[in-house]
Amino acid sequence: MPRHQMRRRAAALALAVTTIIMMSSRMTPTGLQAATSASTLRPRPDLRVAGFGRPLLARTHQVRPGVASMGHPPPRHVGVQAERDDKEWINFQESKTFEDQPSLESVLPALDAGSTVDVIVVGAGPAGLALAGELGRRGVTVGLVGPDVPFTNNYGVWADEFEELGLGHTLEAVYQDALVLVSEERGMEPVGRRYGRVGRKELRDELLARCAANGNVRFLDGMVETVEAKDGSLQTIATSEGVSLHANLVVMSTGHNRELLEYEKGDAPLWQTAYGIEIEIPDGEHPWEVDKAVFMDLSPPEAEEEEAGKAWADVPSFLYVLPSPGRVFVEETCLVSKTQLPFDELKRRLYRRLERMGLSVEGRKIVEEEASWIPLGGTLPKAPQPVLGFGAAAGLVHPASGYSIVHSLGLAGPTAEAIVQGLADQPAGRHADPAWSVLWGAESRRKMAFYQFGSELIASLPTENLQEFMRVFYALPPVLWEGFLSHRLPSPMLIPFALTTFVLGNNDLRMDLLRQLFSPAGLKMFQAATYSPPAEAAEATAHSDTVEGASPSSSSQSPSSSLTRAGMTVMRRSAPLQEPLDVVFRRGQLARLSRMGGGGGSG
Repeated sequence: MPRHQMRRRAAALALAVTTIIMMSSRMTPTGLQAATSASTLRPRPDLRVAGFGRPLLARTHQVRPGVASMGHPPPRHVGVQAERDDKEWINFQESKTFEDQPSLESVLPALDAGSTVDVIVVGAGPAGLALAGELGRRGVTVGLVGPDVPFTNNYGVWADEFEELGLGHTLEAVYQDALVLVSEERGMEPVGRRYGRVGRKELRDELLARCAANGNVRFLDGMVETVEAKDGSLQTIATSEGVSLHANLVVMSTGHNRELLEYEKGDAPLWQTAYGIEIEIPDGEHPWEVDKAVFMDLSPPEAEEEEAGKAWADVPSFLYVLPSPGRVFVEETCLVSKTQLPFDELKRRLYRRLERMGLSVEGRKIVEEEASWIPLGGTLPKAPQPVLGFGAAAGLVHPASGYSIVHSLGLAGPTAEAIVQGLADQPAGRHADPAWSVLWGAESRRKMAFYQFGSELIASLPTENLQEFMRVFYALPPVLWEGFLSHRLPSPMLIPFALTTFVLGNNDLRMDLLRQLFSPAGLKMFQAATYSPPAEAAEATAHSDTVEGASPSSSSQSPSSSLTRAGMTVMRRSAPLQEPLDVVFRRGQLARLSRMGGGGGSG
C-alpha cells in the first residue's frame, strides 16, 4: 500500500479514537461544541471583549489626537534603527507614538488622587482597557491606572475568531487565505482559512468606547510602584508620583512585566522574537498576492554555506508577510527558542532573505519598523493570590505560538463576571479567588501543560525537522490544528491530536516526539493530567469555612497560596518577587555567546 494511503488510514483511525475518548470522558454537548467551534465559527455579537497585555513603560509618552485612514496610518516616529542591544529594541518598540490614537485623558474622566473604587486595573493596554470596560458595563466602579500610551504592535488574527467576538470591524485588512511554505519543493500551500490584520487605532477606539459608555471607568496617568493587600481591608496602590489609590481588588494587566505579581517557581520561559518592516512597493514588484497572507515561509533566509559557523545558525526562523495595496509588511520571526534570538540577527536574516528574492529595500520608503518580543510559557502566576492578573501578566500567552489576543479577548467577560461574584461573596483578601479559578482551573492547566510540551518540542527541532512538524501540523484535520492554536481544544482531544501527529510524521519527527515525551516537559504534562489547582481547592475550603462559621485554616493552605493567607502582602516594583524577564533573556544570550566563543550579532 502506498505510504500516503497508509497515513490517511492511520489518521482516520486516530480520529476515531476521539469519539471513544469523548464518550469515556462523558464530554457534554457544550464541550463538543467548544472542540469543533474553531472550524465552524460564526459571528456572535453577544460575546464581550477582553484584552491582551502589553508591557507598562518606564515613562509616559505624549500621544496627540489625530485621524487616520483605514490601513494607511499617518507618519510616525519610527525611523530605521542601527544595530543595538535587545533592550534598546524593546524600548524603541514601546516608545512609538501615533498621532491618530487619542490620549486616554482626552476620552475618560479623571481618577483623583486618594480615590476609592471597587476595582483598580493597572495597565492601559488592550487587556486593561477591555477588562475595565467589561467591569464598568456590570456597574463596577473602576480606576484605570497606567502610562497614557498608544497600541504599538502589529497583530494578526484568524478573521473568523475576531468576527465571533464582534470585532470584525476593527480589522484593517482581511486576507482570503493564509499560505504556508514548509519546503521549497512543495511551494506555497493554502491552509483554507481567512486571516486578518488588526487595526490598532480601530481596536483601541472600540475598547475606549466601551470604557466610556457608562461613566464607571476613570483614568490616572502614572506608573504603579507598590501594591499593598491586607486581609480584611482595602488594597492600596502607590504611583511613582506619590499618588495613593484604594480598591477592594487590584488587577495587574501589565503585559510581560511581572514585578507586581508572584509566580510559581520553575523554569525560565522560551522566547519568540520578530523583526519586521513595512515598505512602500508597487504590487507588481513583489511576488505576493494582495488578498493572501503568508503565514509562514520556512525556506532558509540564506544559503546553507552562508549560515555555517554562525552563532545562531541552529535557531530557525521564518518569513511572515501581510501585503496591502502599494505596501507590504515583511517580518522575520523566530517561533520558539530556548535562548532569545537577537533582533539584530533577525534584521540581518530578513534583509538577506529579501536580497535572495531579488527585492532590494534600498531606495524604498520604510513606513514602519517593528521589534516584537514575546516570552513563551515559563511559570504561571500563583493562584490564588489577593491581587489578580489578566492578559499576558496572567500567563495567557500560547506558549507554542505566541498568540494571546483572541484567547484573552474571550476571557474578559467571564473574568469580569467572576470579579463581580468575588466582590459580592468573598471576604476582603479573597475577592480574586473566583477569577483565578476562571483563569487557571484544572482544565486550563492541563491544556497549558500540553502547549508547553509542544513549545519545548518546537524549540528543540532543527530546521529540517521543524519543516516536517509544520507539514504534519497543517495536514491535521482543521478541528485539531485550529483548536490547538485557539486554546479551545478540550484536554480529551489532545490525545488524538498527539496520536495523529505521530502517525503522520516521518521517523525523525516520531523520535523527536518520543524523546520529548520522556523529558521534563513530558513529565509536567503527565502531572498536569491529574492536577487540582490551588484556586479550586481554596474556593472549596472557603465555602466549607463559611458554612461552619470558621475562618480559613492554615492547615488547608497550599504552599502556592501563601500570599493569599499571609495576612499582609506588599509588592514593590523596585524589589520584585522574581527576576524581570529582560534580565532572564539577557543572561541566556550572554551564556550562549560565551559557549559559542562570542560574536554572532549583538543581543
